[in-house]
Amino acid sequence: MLEKKQLWLTALAGVVAAFFIAKGEKVTQFFAGWVTVLGAFSVSEWGVIGGLMLGLASFILTWVYKHKNHEVLKAKVASGEPLEALLDEDDR
Repeated sequence: MLEKKQLWLTALAGVVAAFFIAKGEKVTQFFAGWVTVLGAFSVSEWGVIGGLMLGLASFILTWVYKHKNHEVLKAKVASGEPLEALLDEDDR
């Protein structure tokens, strides 16, 4: 089993090396640019950036699902379902 993994990893390394050789300078420039961006900030700054991104994602997801929930409730109210049943269902 270990020999198969080593063979697979060797083949993968060969493919990656061939890709870098074929693409050459552009791939190197791409990775160099990303390493520069990553190195421009400290760990605490990356934490702040990550927190802001997660907060924004949480806000958007909450808004989307609350909007969908309100649309479903509007449709049920329009169809004439009892209001108490809708409130009990929404609390669950």
